[in-house]
Amino acid sequence: LSAELDPLKYRGLLLSNGLRVLLGSNANARTASAALTVQVGSMTDPESYPGLAHFCEHMLFLGTEKFPDESDFERYVANAGGSNNAFTADEQTCYYFVVDGESL
Repeated sequence: LSAELDPLKYRGLLLSNGLRVLLGSNANARTASAALTVQVGSMTDPESYPGLAHFCEHMLFLGTEKFPDESDFERYVANAGGSNNAFTADEQTCYYFVVDGESL
């Protein structure tokens, strides 16, 4: 279901790990992007650990198995003509990136 003037085509998926995914595609787009939102925000912080959700947001950028150095993922995205960021709101935390479509 989409609005009459919406150029995107949508498709929903349920991954084997239970993650629900909504894909939106536009063949004429010049960039590609992705966002992941988790339903944990600052309002879910325990009283004894204020700021925990925001702290966890920043921990994700410290490195992973595929991108072990804290600047590896940012450099990877920048080399693809893009950027990445995240934010923590009251009820959710969102991580996102955008890259040049020709880099895919």
